[in-house]
Amino acid sequence: MSGYDENIFARFRQSGFTPLFREGQSDYLSIANTKTNDLGEYRFFVMPAGSYYIATQPTADLLAADPTQRTTYYPGEPMPTRATLVTLSPGQDRRDVNMA
Repeated sequence: MSGYDENIFARFRQSGFTPLFREGQSDYLSIANTKTNDLGEYRFFVMPAGSYYIATQPTADLLAADPTQRTTYYPGEPMPTRATLVTLSPGQDRRDVNMA
């Protein structure tokens, strides 16, 4: 799965995580992490089929330079409760998960 993050290039970390329930509570399980490259592109390798939330998080150096930066959830939501699940089918290569 890959996409584009139009924010400050190469200074964000992307995470793919799936929702789950533990002991009656909703929780999230991290599946993959990566960083944007100098073009603002990111790619997760070896993600199994399933449904995932994607988050973009500023790196520590970006937060030090600009403390107003915040985590954003696909498709550009500031709140995880408003995020959209991204579904991968077996063998699917998604290239349209952009964090606009």
